[in-house]
Amino acid sequence: MSISSLPLLEFYLKQYHVSDLAVQNIDDSLAGKTVDWIVTGSIAATETVKAIRSLRRLGAEVRVTMTRAAQRFITPQACQWASGHAVVTRYGGFSDHIATNDVLVVAPMTASFAAKAASALSDSPALSLFASYAGLSKPIIVHPNMHMSLWENPLWQRVYTEKLLPHVKPVAPVLAEDKQKFLAPDLLADHISHHVNIKSSEAVISFGGTEGKVDAVRYLTNTSSGALGSALATSLYRHGINTHVVRGACESQLSCYTSLVDVRSPDAMRQELEKLLRRYPQAALVMAAAVLDFMPAQPTSDKISSTDRELVIKCVPVAKIINNLVSSYKVVFKLQTKLDDIHDQQIANSLFKSAAAALVVVNIANRDTGAYQANIYSPTAKPVAVQSRTELAQWLTRHIVQRLQ
Repeated sequence: MSISSLPLLEFYLKQYHVSDLAVQNIDDSLAGKTVDWIVTGSIAATETVKAIRSLRRLGAEVRVTMTRAAQRFITPQACQWASGHAVVTRYGGFSDHIATNDVLVVAPMTASFAAKAASALSDSPALSLFASYAGLSKPIIVHPNMHMSLWENPLWQRVYTEKLLPHVKPVAPVLAEDKQKFLAPDLLADHISHHVNIKSSEAVISFGGTEGKVDAVRYLTNTSSGALGSALATSLYRHGINTHVVRGACESQLSCYTSLVDVRSPDAMRQELEKLLRRYPQAALVMAAAVLDFMPAQPTSDKISSTDRELVIKCVPVAKIINNLVSSYKVVFKLQTKLDDIHDQQIANSLFKSAAAALVVVNIANRDTGAYQANIYSPTAKPVAVQSRTELAQWLTRHIVQRLQ
């Protein structure tokens, strides 16, 4: 049976869901959510195509409404491609200006649109949609973009703080060149997801390596990319958990979190974790940091001469941080050079007792190839095997979110 090229393409698209409109999901934090997105008239509107696609990668359906001013900067066709749905630019018979979806995003939000919305004007589909969300007390997330002279206008500040702010959740812009600029699209999507899923739950996460001083310029360290801890912190934040990160030395650049403290030594990491757990006693604790097991016994503040023929460094054991931290729900990581089911189960059983761990993750990572494997152990279930940091981060996120509810 011969198939012409067009039917073959249609068959391929249906079979494999491949389309120019499709996006690849990186998280399910907005799965099942439909987001209304208002684009207003700012040069920052040119960033919305990427931002809408980023939001869809978190599982959201997006419906776009554009103001007339927005259409001077970007076309409805571009937003239709980004969202995969028709764009609302005028009133129609489907009552698209009524809030029937889960959340409203206004990005970019100009001073002009915000002032009109705060004054309850409803003379356009976008303003009517805003008014409908406010009238139904549904969540509204705004991302202001404007010149700082407009932002600092005392009349505008009064309108914003007294009339608008009580009804919206703002996502702060980037301040640069005397302007409030649009966030990086993927970062804006992460913040939107956090606000949509916001919960009164906390997670404390440590990741990265720690250092032990040898002299003024040298130190011992456990190498750590921080990739796993960063992925987990980001995923928890997207799912609405307030994430408090204690980051050791690593390459990872974490971009979304509730609070972040950078440390270098095991003792500094312990102190910061204790502070957070005192402040948030019901928080989940995730110990993904590579903490030194041994420290130089006699560090010096001078530089040891490089002309010395031999350098001998005496090290002493470091007290296990994880054993002394008290948490209502503790996830412990153990790095190995290879996975061995029997031996790793013994490690997990030991940590269930000594560290009061609820979960133990035994993992291996190859820094040269990027390969990653892990087994997740719990006292009451069979081990779970994962093959990537992303898979592990998503599994742990689902488990921790469920546990904290």
